[in-house]
Amino acid sequence: MGLPRSVRIPSGWAKQWFKYSLADVDDLLETSFESVHGSIDTTAVNADPDRQVPVDVVRMMANENLVELQEFLYSTTGNMGSLPEMRRTGAEIARELVNEGVQAVIVGSTRGTGTRSGSTLAKEIDRAGIPSVLVTALVPLAESVGVNRIVQGNAVTNPFGDPDLPFDEGVAYRRSVVETALEAVRQPVDGPTVFEVV
Repeated sequence: MGLPRSVRIPSGWAKQWFKYSLADVDDLLETSFESVHGSIDTTAVNADPDRQVPVDVVRMMANENLVELQEFLYSTTGNMGSLPEMRRTGAEIARELVNEGVQAVIVGSTRGTGTRSGSTLAKEIDRAGIPSVLVTALVPLAESVGVNRIVQGNAVTNPFGDPDLPFDEGVAYRRSVVETALEAVRQPVDGPTVFEVV
């Protein structure tokens, strides 16, 4: 997950999570945020961190009064994350989200253990009573972990973006992923359900 460059977390085996203010943040900039993934090429996501954490389009939608953007970004490293640690992390984050009155959560994930970890976080958030959705390119893995709502992301390196698209088309694509995720959290589901981006 993209993090402010001033903070360094491990690129794998994380046992902690971080909370970052999104106050006055309209876009995650290359100069301010950096992906710390330890096993994928992060060039495309570091060029536009919104490809991994879509703050730009969610802020745009908030300005249109379509959603309310939570004040904080919660982040951990899913790469090589152990299931007990991810369950604990998910439960801790979920408690904070419940206390803050959050109504829905979008979780993004990248590669194998990142998707397993993201799925586990989403399950814990669901268990706390907040509908969540996982955006990942590794849908079969997310289904096997049992996450309730899954949106097919573009690629493991950038689930919310496509670096091959021109900038405006890339933003439009990202918005369609977020809109699909928001539709997913509105749907009652019984077990893993995949929502396709239209």
